[in-house]
Amino acid sequence: RAPSAAYPAINAASMTLLAGDRERARAIARSVRDQPVDDGSYWAMATMAEACLVLSDDHAARRFLERAEARAGDDFAARATTRRQLRLVAHAVGADPSLVEALRIPETIHYCGHMPAARWSDGEAVSTLTSRINRVLMDRDVGFVFGALAAGADIMFAEAALRRGAQLTVVLPFERDAFVRASVLPFGTDWLQRFDHCLSKARVLVVDPTHYPHDELDFGHGARRAMGLARMHARRLDGDIAQLAIWDGAGTAWEAGTAADVALWAASGGATVNLGCPWRQAGSAAGGDIAADTARRRWMGVLFGDLPRFGTLDDAALAAFYRGPLADMGRIVDRHAPAYRNAWGDAVQLAFASARDAAACALQLQQTVTTGTLTASGLPTTLVPRLALDFGPVLPVADAVQQVDKFAGRVMTRAARIEPVTPPGQIYATEAFACEVALDPRPTCACDYAGQVPTAKGFGVLPLYAVHPPRATPSEADAALRPSDATRPIEETRP
Repeated sequence: RAPSAAYPAINAASMTLLAGDRERARAIARSVRDQPVDDGSYWAMATMAEACLVLSDDHAARRFLERAEARAGDDFAARATTRRQLRLVAHAVGADPSLVEALRIPETIHYCGHMPAARWSDGEAVSTLTSRINRVLMDRDVGFVFGALAAGADIMFAEAALRRGAQLTVVLPFERDAFVRASVLPFGTDWLQRFDHCLSKARVLVVDPTHYPHDELDFGHGARRAMGLARMHARRLDGDIAQLAIWDGAGTAWEAGTAADVALWAASGGATVNLGCPWRQAGSAAGGDIAADTARRRWMGVLFGDLPRFGTLDDAALAAFYRGPLADMGRIVDRHAPAYRNAWGDAVQLAFASARDAAACALQLQQTVTTGTLTASGLPTTLVPRLALDFGPVLPVADAVQQVDKFAGRVMTRAARIEPVTPPGQIYATEAFACEVALDPRPTCACDYAGQVPTAKGFGVLPLYAVHPPRATPSEADAALRPSDATRPIEETRP
């Protein structure tokens, strides 16, 4: 029998088991186990392991998983798929789900830490801290790291990751030269060479091309993106995750910096390993040139909606629309109490204090204005709305034409450019929004990657996510079957 026949057979066995027909599942699994075909691939061994597990032969399943691990190479996505599947099977047959740990997934790390005082130098302290970082990365089997690249802690973490051969993802809050001026060069030119070396070896994400120098939220936005991406990466690979920090333990009033990063990670349910900080931290470059008369921005979740072909409605249809669907939308918006609302004709613009609130409102709007409710109101089903979500810093402004206070910023613009490319009846969100959802221990939605999508009016190609209600997926179901980082205490090592 060809291996290609064994793959659908073992899938049928597991699906039959999960559907509750254990005897039929065992019969199918037995046929797979008793007629083994080994083509030398990872999947051949994973298939045999799954067959043995369906048959409640844990010892044989573990043995085949060890053989599969030896063949897996760097294909961690294949391991993740197998781990999720076998954890569900183990739960169904009452086996120990920890047997999937035979398939190795390196740990994912978000790193953060203080910048040193300008031109700080202490060779012995640097050597000790470098050794400590190396040891932690090795002991935790770290394979993927996410963070920024400021002088001091960031660069030291990045260098250690590269020495280990880990995959380094650098998230810069804005374009390189401005970041170097703010967070690298003030601490000595020797940091610049190290910065450029790390950047050349990393996958690099620039959150926004420009820098708003009047508050610290650009730095905070970059950190939130790095944390969210790290969390999504670990979940996708079914791996463990933690935060490593070089932190002096002091709190902060800033919304960016090491203390803010540690606090946000803890609020998301994550564990932090603090290595301590041997130097006196620098004054925060995140402070920028804040003037007393300059408006500070605020974190907000932004919702932008549109009703396709609204302009084709005649007066009778418009009257029906305002009496029915728009009135329903208004009641939903009232229920979710946005900090800002605006509407014109076929478009609605809302801003909320959190991504969670924005998602909850968007999902209710999606569930309220449907083909069914439009038909009931005598309106064309082409009016099913397109909804777009974004998250980030927005600027309070005074609109002299409308004579109202409102909010502006690239977050608003980006949501407006995403909405026209969103399929009717669907909700699309930016990666920034998806990262906020990933950091929410009790999210009101789920985000599925929808691809790199060209946006309207030449705004660029962006990674977008389809937003859905929370649902029981295999990855969520197995959260009850394996420890999450939310259950681990904060670990701390100090000099």
